[in-house]
Amino acid sequence: MKNALEQQTPARPIGYLRGLRNVLCAGILAGTSCIAGAVGLADAPLFSTVVVPGNLTLAVSAEFPTALSPAYPSTSAYTTATSYIGYFDPEKCYRYIYNSATPADSYFTPVAAASSRACSSTVTVPLWSGNYLNWASMGALDTFRSVLTGGYRASDTTTSTIL
Repeated sequence: MKNALEQQTPARPIGYLRGLRNVLCAGILAGTSCIAGAVGLADAPLFSTVVVPGNLTLAVSAEFPTALSPAYPSTSAYTTATSYIGYFDPEKCYRYIYNSATPADSYFTPVAAASSRACSSTVTVPLWSGNYLNWASMGALDTFRSVLTGGYRASDTTTSTIL
């Protein structure tokens, strides 16, 4: 048999009590503050005996116009006053290292600091501004890769990373 208090007060779910607390806190916020309990969020599967590291999957839609479009359209003329985003450091000068045995293994390597995003070059040692290389070579899809993953890696070892 229920006592007098149980007969007068119906059972309330936990969510109702939390909602009531939020309403009371909102009513008294003008003069005081309410402290809500911290909620611990899971960063691993809840019902698994195996520890699984967190990961993230992005479903990026990169279709025809984006995949083949330049990051900087030809309608915008190159200028050293603008810093162009890309795989190359706009504040460095690069030298092209050509591999005659395997041309696909040729690459640009930084050799000096640029002066206001411009490089002084000679006939024997041509230097390329990283800022110019970004303007001339970046595609819209490369911009996605650069921002999300750091770029496409042609080679990635413990001693060398070639984008």
